[in-house]
Amino acid sequence: MKRLMLALITVLSACQLLASDDGGGKPSVQSLMTRTEAEEFSEWVMGLEGNWSEAVARDDHGAITGLRLASEQATKPRLRQLATLPKLISLELYASAKHPLTVRTVQQLAEIPKLERLAVHCSGVLDTEVWNALCGLRSLRSVKLNAAYPRQEDLNQVTNLIQLAVSKFTA
Repeated sequence: MKRLMLALITVLSACQLLASDDGGGKPSVQSLMTRTEAEEFSEWVMGLEGNWSEAVARDDHGAITGLRLASEQATKPRLRQLATLPKLISLELYASAKHPLTVRTVQQLAEIPKLERLAVHCSGVLDTEVWNALCGLRSLRSVKLNAAYPRQEDLNQVTNLIQLAVSKFTA
């Protein structure tokens, strides 16, 4: 019953923005998800929760506030759907050699309007272009890099962060 309620809340969260606009009478990015897409998205979220209980964080009302994703799950259509979640403020991305964090993925994170916290888990030095794209996400206030780190000379790009945590080694 709890899973059914969470699924319903997820669908409602995605659907409630279908009729929204940007304040100027134009449809916003958030209004682009159809009811079918919202249902598919809800099933995907429930699958995440079923496979890994800590993959989805919710507030007291069941709204999604955080997600943990493998980088291959951070596709353009999926990130567009994530942008419809009004309370999503935290995202963790797990990259691999087969599915590295890309500039395109980072740039698409800008569509998530309230994204304040980002954690990136991968190995090695972050590509300068990826780091520059991360620094371009103006809503971010906290970035955690676990086994991923920028080159020393790229650190001067950081301007909007309250917190930057870098761990070169994993436990």
